[in-house]
Amino acid sequence: MRNRYRILLAVWALLLLGLIAWPVLRRREPVYQGKQVSVWLVQYAQNIGFLPGLPGPENPQLEKEAETAIGHIGTNAVPIYLRMIRSGESPLARVLMGHVPCVWLYRLGLGPRNSGLLGAMGLGLLGGGRKARRSSSNCAAAR
Repeated sequence: MRNRYRILLAVWALLLLGLIAWPVLRRREPVYQGKQVSVWLVQYAQNIGFLPGLPGPENPQLEKEAETAIGHIGTNAVPIYLRMIRSGESPLARVLMGHVPCVWLYRLGLGPRNSGLLGAMGLGLLGGGRKARRSSSNCAAAR
């Protein structure tokens, strides 16, 4: 009976330690006006019609706002952009892409993120590169 209490106490201590360490050890992204750099990149990409499956609102004000935010974040986001370029889609998203409408995937948070392309776009915006417009309603174009 005494061992059971020790094990329970050890489990609770590890859980508490994990909860304390989580905010310190998690990866963070640079933030501008309360939004992370990845959110600004998606806003920019959606406004220029770059994300397939989701028609962009083509709002020049939102596009300029995202461009300004990415510029203000500056070189602090380069490690994030490089990580985005190296990452790929989750296995679940890859399986679902051929069977589920793209809009549903985005609503579930599993849509083709094109994270590599978004990372490259961030580096391009940082370097003052010209924006590339791409519009596609086919979800398969994102693979």
